[in-house]
Amino acid sequence: MSFKPEHNSDYQYAFFTEVDVNFALENYGKHSKCFDHSDKVWEQKSCRQLREWQHWGSGCYKYKCQSGRLHIVVGNYTYTCFHANQVLQVRIIKDGWLHKGGVICPPCREVCAEEFKARKEYCKGGEEPLPPNLYPNDILKCGAAAVSPAAILAISAILFRIF
Repeated sequence: MSFKPEHNSDYQYAFFTEVDVNFALENYGKHSKCFDHSDKVWEQKSCRQLREWQHWGSGCYKYKCQSGRLHIVVGNYTYTCFHANQVLQVRIIKDGWLHKGGVICPPCREVCAEEFKARKEYCKGGEEPLPPNLYPNDILKCGAAAVSPAAILAISAILFRIF
């Protein structure tokens, strides 16, 4: 896995921020870097449609170097990297679409070493990440109003009598 360099293209920023195109919720600009995506296909799912996006290799996101850790911001959620090659599982609803994919954490020192050194801090050693249930895990809620089994039986009885 390799760490991708910073990228600040205004053209790509305009292109990827279109709701229907920015499937991986990328964010270009100041204090953003590109990070590898996992090998799974990114999905964009609505109540009526599923889009699978081919693996593009990497995505660009805002990041923070705080408390001895690299933190990657995807959508409006912040994910903490606890060790190199950790896969951050993303499940975020934005504009009615559930975005699912993975971002791979590079070694903290590759991104944060200079910033931490200037503040007389350092990257902490690798640890087990938080359990998946403590990371953002948006759920897409779709469907018609719930119908009870009793209502189905009543409707079936009425239809049976009619026909």
